[in-house]
Amino acid sequence: MRKEIEVFICALAASVLCACGEENQNATVNDVQSATQTSAAEESVTTAEVTQITVDEAYSEEPIWIVSNDEIVVPWVGFAWAQSWTENGWLAADGVSLSMQLPDISSELPVVTYSEDFAVEYGEGVSISGLSVYNDSFKEVYHNVDLSYFEELSKGTYYIAITVSEQGNYIEAEKKYEMAGYHCAYRLVVQTDGQEADASESETASAGTEFIERQLAIDEVQEFEDYLNRIDNYGFMLSMYESPSEVDLEQVLYVGAGMEMPQMSEAECQAYLKTTGMEEIYTDVTHLTTAQIESFLQEKLGVSLQDMESEFSWTYVPEYDSYYHQAGDTNWMSWDCVSGRETAEGTYVLKVDCPYDYAYDCEVTLKEAGDGYQFISNQPREYLIVPEDGLHTELTWQQAYTGIVEDIGPGWEGFELIYLNEDEIPELVAIGASQAAGCRIYNYESGVVYETQLNRLNFTYIERENLLCNSDGNMDHYYDIVYSIINGRMTQIATGRFGVDDAVGMQVDEEGNLIYKYTWNEVDMSKDEYAQALNAVYDISKAREGYQWEGWYGKKEIIEELR
Repeated sequence: MRKEIEVFICALAASVLCACGEENQNATVNDVQSATQTSAAEESVTTAEVTQITVDEAYSEEPIWIVSNDEIVVPWVGFAWAQSWTENGWLAADGVSLSMQLPDISSELPVVTYSEDFAVEYGEGVSISGLSVYNDSFKEVYHNVDLSYFEELSKGTYYIAITVSEQGNYIEAEKKYEMAGYHCAYRLVVQTDGQEADASESETASAGTEFIERQLAIDEVQEFEDYLNRIDNYGFMLSMYESPSEVDLEQVLYVGAGMEMPQMSEAECQAYLKTTGMEEIYTDVTHLTTAQIESFLQEKLGVSLQDMESEFSWTYVPEYDSYYHQAGDTNWMSWDCVSGRETAEGTYVLKVDCPYDYAYDCEVTLKEAGDGYQFISNQPREYLIVPEDGLHTELTWQQAYTGIVEDIGPGWEGFELIYLNEDEIPELVAIGASQAAGCRIYNYESGVVYETQLNRLNFTYIERENLLCNSDGNMDHYYDIVYSIINGRMTQIATGRFGVDDAVGMQVDEEGNLIYKYTWNEVDMSKDEYAQALNAVYDISKAREGYQWEGWYGKKEIIEELR
């Protein structure tokens, strides 16, 4: 535990609050980062020296420590974030991203040689939030993974970044804990031959030639989305194919794919009409020379026209060595790139959504070629179905939630993260695009993801008190269904219903108001008794909305948040 840093953060929080004169502040300040690292240095934590300590000392002083080769090594530790309670309210502070600091601090990091007994131990009240692996060029090759990925690393030197959170004091008045987060980093030397390497060898070791798959950052995903929606590329999304030669060329070239098309001369028009046997041209004509098409296919697919397996029914006019097609419309549609992975050097697999109901979501593979990319394949996506007994996985909660968001299927408007119970793993909310879709709540418990379907779109929850209320209805039939996570699963603990009594039909009181029947856990009662029964289980005064309309995350944004 790093109590000295917590004290420092609280002191800084108080000074910021006094200076700003506001009850709740969100501070993103480099001063917090540098001052905290200075404090850490004074504790002899942020030094390149490999410190041998006892387990008891590690428990009392450090958030984490590394065990490898029968040695215990303390990593570099830096401030990540904190949420502290002051007399003026909560104050949150963020440090600098470790990926931005890594090149500058790399020489300070202690060296750990990977061995079969490798393990990461955590101090009391400390839990892991994320683990990333960087190569010796400081490029992230794994994001939000577990320690099992170390077994796949080839011989070389890597930079390991572990983000942890530490539970602080419990604030009774707020019913929540103070929290602090730390970046922990070290250099990891992997030796496939099993021989020991000294620090000088680790300085010059390369990351090996084996490529390590990586998740694309949100800016990279956006760049690919822009690329796919270009006029010369969108047509490659309009057919399914396992190899470039299977692409539907008619879809790709429907409006010319952005290639230059000079106006047809009268002689060319007559040659086209003679070939087709038509009397006149009725609409726009897309016309491309064989040379244009061949050059385009080589650039985009790496194949020639004669290699194409799909039907190409355009009219060919030999004297102009050109292909012609009449169309007065367009086949253009936009595509949303949700996420992507670089699966091999220069090869990218992208999960792409189509916002139109009549189209499909797909997974397209691109490969770097020159200044652009070639299309390798495009396959329909399989949507993820969570079994009734939960989705069992070896993934971290971040990875599991990411997979759900990527492959949840159509009909979902946005996403949110909420903290329903007291643990540090949030629940994922999927917000439907219609009342019929409703909302879904996903929670992660010990390697299992559970799914709970709510009725319609409205729900509230009491943060960290393990209570959620699905309150909605229509056509004079309404309900309040209260849930709590019990044994890892969202469970109904109380149900109330009110509305028109179907047995007697619509009735009104003396003032003309509809008379409703109220039941709580199937017991009839008055309106006032119903309100008391609900409030006894679910304190409405503490409730907060499950999400803000149009304030939610989109797919790309929530995936980036989960990184």
